[in-house]
Amino acid sequence: MKIFLVPIILVCSLFTKHAKGYDVIVAKDGSGNYTTVQDAINAAPAGRTIGYTIFIKNGRYKEKITIAATKTFIQLIGESVANTILTYDDYASKSTSCSATLGTQNSASFSVNANDFAAIDITFENSYGDGSQAVTVLVNADRAMFKNCRFLGNQDTVYLKGTGTPKSYFKNCYIDGNIDFIFGSAVALFDSCVLYAKTRVATSSSYITAPNTPTGQAFGFVFKNAILPNNTGATAYFFSRPWPSPSEAATAQKAVFINAVLSSHINAAGWAVWNTSTITSNIYYAEFLSKYFNGNVVDISGRVPWSYQLLAADTAAYSTAAMFGTWQPCNALANFCNNTPASIAISNFTAIKNAASVGLSWNISWPINGIQYQLFRSTNNTTYTNVYTQTASTDTAVNFNYTDFSVPATGSKYYYYVVAAKPGFASHITDTIVVSNSAAIQINAPAALNFCGFNQVLGTPSPSQTYTIAATNLTSNLTITPSADFEVSINGSTWFSNAMPLVITPVAGTVTLTTIYVRLNAGAVDIYTGNIANATDGVNTLLVPVKGRTTPPSNDIVLQAWALTTNTNDSVAVRSTAVIPSTSTLINLFTTDGTLPAPAVTVPPYSNQYGQVFGANIAGNNWQNIGSTLKRPYYQQFTVTAAAGNTIQLDSVTFNCNFYSTASGTKMALVYSKNGFSAPADSTEFSDGIGTSGAVLPVVTSGNFNKAIAIAQNNAGPADYFSLALNGSSGIVLNAGETATIRLYWACGSTGTPRFAMLKNVQVKGLVTTPVPVSLVAFTAVYNGNKVKLNWLTQQEINLQGYEVEKSVGGIQFSSISFVAAKSSIGQNSYSLYDEEGLQTSGIIFYRLKMKNKDGGFSFSNIITVSIKKTDVLKIIPNIVVNNIYVFHALAKQGAAIEIYAIDGRRVFRKVVAKDAIQTTISSANITAGNYNLVFVNNNKIEFVKFIKQ
Repeated sequence: MKIFLVPIILVCSLFTKHAKGYDVIVAKDGSGNYTTVQDAINAAPAGRTIGYTIFIKNGRYKEKITIAATKTFIQLIGESVANTILTYDDYASKSTSCSATLGTQNSASFSVNANDFAAIDITFENSYGDGSQAVTVLVNADRAMFKNCRFLGNQDTVYLKGTGTPKSYFKNCYIDGNIDFIFGSAVALFDSCVLYAKTRVATSSSYITAPNTPTGQAFGFVFKNAILPNNTGATAYFFSRPWPSPSEAATAQKAVFINAVLSSHINAAGWAVWNTSTITSNIYYAEFLSKYFNGNVVDISGRVPWSYQLLAADTAAYSTAAMFGTWQPCNALANFCNNTPASIAISNFTAIKNAASVGLSWNISWPINGIQYQLFRSTNNTTYTNVYTQTASTDTAVNFNYTDFSVPATGSKYYYYVVAAKPGFASHITDTIVVSNSAAIQINAPAALNFCGFNQVLGTPSPSQTYTIAATNLTSNLTITPSADFEVSINGSTWFSNAMPLVITPVAGTVTLTTIYVRLNAGAVDIYTGNIANATDGVNTLLVPVKGRTTPPSNDIVLQAWALTTNTNDSVAVRSTAVIPSTSTLINLFTTDGTLPAPAVTVPPYSNQYGQVFGANIAGNNWQNIGSTLKRPYYQQFTVTAAAGNTIQLDSVTFNCNFYSTASGTKMALVYSKNGFSAPADSTEFSDGIGTSGAVLPVVTSGNFNKAIAIAQNNAGPADYFSLALNGSSGIVLNAGETATIRLYWACGSTGTPRFAMLKNVQVKGLVTTPVPVSLVAFTAVYNGNKVKLNWLTQQEINLQGYEVEKSVGGIQFSSISFVAAKSSIGQNSYSLYDEEGLQTSGIIFYRLKMKNKDGGFSFSNIITVSIKKTDVLKIIPNIVVNNIYVFHALAKQGAAIEIYAIDGRRVFRKVVAKDAIQTTISSANITAGNYNLVFVNNNKIEFVKFIKQ
């Protein structure tokens, strides 16, 4: 418990003041109508024309909150701004699928989509941290008001937008961030607000605002009487930069600062461009009478020449009446525009542990003279000691810090909190932060490992993907154990499995940032899911989810190809004799005319580097006719026709594709038809596909396409590889003279210039099939622990000599192991063969049938595989158990079981093991601390190992 050594001013009067007239109360402790803010909002009536007040008691509410467009006139009143905290931790680059991320707008912790919203005395927070766009509050509506609120974030803290000319008003608020932390297209007035621009570790300069004011809109962002305190480091800030560059968006961004109080961290130039292409004449950036905290007028001689300095008479144009017209926030809620006494609220309380000290720092949201700060420390989170006290000597003292020349002992932690107090004010007690010298593992695993997965062709491992791991204060080795059929490595060449985990030895208790390679190396066609277990003593095992799939080796060849580097003709050198020549056709799409240059280059319509370059107008550029939704009239068509005397099977289409200068709403789709799209329903989408990494491609819906694929930007030319399956594993069979028509579609959400789609190396792959006087109904292989049994079933055997059974250990070079004579019966015939050779070690065995005619001709069956798994030594990970126990054992027979016995002989656990399993995971949650024996009983064979439960 926290031991408070300073007087705390109770907030009962504040509760009474705000609670009058509320409609519902939210309280985490259950003392209100709802325990979550979102539940209270969801229950609010729709379509209100007067305020609906939700009173929120003190508490940290971790919720991703959205106010729907129908929930108008919602008013949120906090019990106190310092302690009523609405927080979440999403971020723009967070993966939502294999190739899709949340994006900036969807990262918002709090989203307002309804008009006439108001908030008073509330802290809004995005706690993700630095490293990605992470919106705290999104206002996507008109007439939003905030008073005495805090907005805590880093990049893109406050996002203001909406349809028409949306308006927002901020009174006496505190907003912090470190890049573009106030941005958007709305008309917004910030009245007497504190803008705290944080120190950035990785850069020496940054930007406070990034307006995106539409052309013709009279106002953008206006800041009156803003306070811009200094930060704790050397980061210099510009007032604003345009988002995006006016040369791209043809907008006229606007930002104005009137009577601002500045610190030395504001760059002398004041304002910045987006890039070297920015047309500064489109921008209106202005200020009036900026002063320093000591009262001296700011020297403006270094301001960029294209900015403006207002006269006193000019400031009258920035009244609420001028900016907002008939909507006046001062009249919307009683006393809303009145100045109220500042609240004591600490922001950005952080601790950094060094080798011999702990550095602690914080800043005050609203500077107040005479605030006393007391820093408390505990070693057990129960008894706290005051280790530092400081009193603010002025009302401009903002940043505070203390170096604690003591660090927690190995295996222990320090706990810190700060109390800020002043007579007559409600004190603020920060959340407790922990400084640890205990063992810890930090993992950064991309969601792609699980979302995208791995794609393996049997016989060779899948392409690898990676995650990173680091660890501190370790007292034992770091063990990384993959699930069965997955493998891990620290160098991409030496691989470790679940039977032989990867062990990393720490140096002085530390594992520096290390890349872990992961791949799928399974032995059968299947879908695989599992986890990579990262374990060490004293830390709960951290799991990295993985998934993947295997596919059989392909005998496909390239039947027809279009390089698209000089024209749309197919390649004579590549074309199979089993198909006839054809030329691809653009429908309502146009190649670039070469007149739209990008920086330093001109992109031609066809080239080896860019392939075919095209768009939706005659210049091959503007995508406005299509937009970000795929549309049927816009496509490129390819045809494949079986030549006389041939039967072919089309299995897949592969190509390289990217967009030039944009990834905004860029996507593509593929459909095919055997009847020339003769009817609206005569259109089949591709089955599935893989991308450059070998991972399964995610798909989304777009228009009337159910399988659209996101296409990335690459200004160097189309490099991303796509392989799309046609009709699953069956393919499309074309007899002589039949034609398959394939259409590729594109969409792009950007209307800027230059914007191109790029395509090259289109290939249709498949087989040239020859009629065989036999129909192979089934072909299977089963391993029973000692030998492989092959079974196949046929029918319609005519003039057939027999079956050469071939085998391979790599899936490439096959050799004959036996010949089985054909029964030559028109009906069904079944065959069996046992293989016992070369099965002593684990691995994958490939089999195929060479079906021979009596006249000397032959054809091959499909290739099948069987996995030989042998595990002889019982092993568990870890030996000192905290949570799960990962048991690696011999191939389990029917009825095999795992049993756990205490040291006194009591059996405390039993679990039947799945037949043919070689790994079993069990939970130790119901096992008390102590020493145990784990016993594996398998086909009358008993093995055991010892372990310790902590």
